[in-house]
Amino acid sequence: MKNKGSLLILALLISVAGCGKKNKKATNKAVSSNIDIPVADGIRTFFDEEIGEFALADEKNVDADKAKDGDFAFEDMDQKQFKNVYFAFDGYNIKKDQEDTVVYDMNQIKESLAKAEKNGEQPLVIIEGHACHSAGSAVYNLALSEKRAKVLADELIAHGIAKDHIKIVGRGKELPAIINGVPCTGNREQQWPNRRDEIRVMYS
Repeated sequence: MKNKGSLLILALLISVAGCGKKNKKATNKAVSSNIDIPVADGIRTFFDEEIGEFALADEKNVDADKAKDGDFAFEDMDQKQFKNVYFAFDGYNIKKDQEDTVVYDMNQIKESLAKAEKNGEQPLVIIEGHACHSAGSAVYNLALSEKRAKVLADELIAHGIAKDHIKIVGRGKELPAIINGVPCTGNREQQWPNRRDEIRVMYS
């Protein structure tokens, strides 16, 4: 009887150890995530050309240095006449209170394009999307910032600006707005200037 009892206990111990191993394997499985970064049909992005194979499935693949000014340094760019378009926290739709700003920017872009055409220049409208750094991973904010740029690009195209003249880029949270010479930080409410689209026109 003793032997039978010992064998039963031994069998139970082996089966429990086996379950432990099984669970360990299950927790070590790679987790993949699909991040939807919609890009307007036919609109070029700087990620297409400058970064090439830019993988967003893993946080480790995001290199903050990619979004620094040196990687996207544009010369002969005109930004002064445009106003920034601001977004709600975690949002990428154009807000009601920003519609007048969008109309203003649209008119400025049309003037710039007409002037460039007269001068025989090839203009390119650059729309840069940005996000705040009060919440969310670098991957999430990069996707959000590109959505913001895409929404504005779609709006411009819908109002007659040729998509061949537009290029978009998502900067994520890496380039906060500069307020009085200082990068915008603080809590969610204080960081509202970071949730923006900036417009530039480059001539060649």
